[in-house]
Amino acid sequence: MMSRNNLFITAAMLACMAVLLLSCGGKKQVQGQTTEVATADTENISAYAKYLDTPFSGKPMVVDFYATWCGPCRMMSGSLDKVAGKYQFFVDVVRIDIDEKEDFARAAGISSIPTLFFVDAKGGIMRQTGYMEEEELDEAFAAIAGKE
Repeated sequence: MMSRNNLFITAAMLACMAVLLLSCGGKKQVQGQTTEVATADTENISAYAKYLDTPFSGKPMVVDFYATWCGPCRMMSGSLDKVAGKYQFFVDVVRIDIDEKEDFARAAGISSIPTLFFVDAKGGIMRQTGYMEEEELDEAFAAIAGKE
């Protein structure tokens, strides 16, 4: 039987592990040059056009910055796939592995993952950093798709 002190230590360790999991192992910092990132009011996907494999066409899009080692990114992946399927005719989804496209992540000022860019039809970006529940993802997709 655990003593009260050991039980408290075990509970504290579990709480710390949960915080670390939700913060993606301390949040990956992208090292390198300092780049200027536009403010939320003016940030537009056109600023990142050279990093996109296909040009922005005016169709709303979600850019998912993730890493394969990121627990919250993996946890959110299934929900993101499900919601993306629901909006497949209205919203494009682009996935960016920050370890493979460090230049894009650096230019976009990504300092924590998961980070999602919700890009409206005019190219305006709303950033969301951290894990999102499926319902939150659905609301954000609906907002950029004009399906609220």
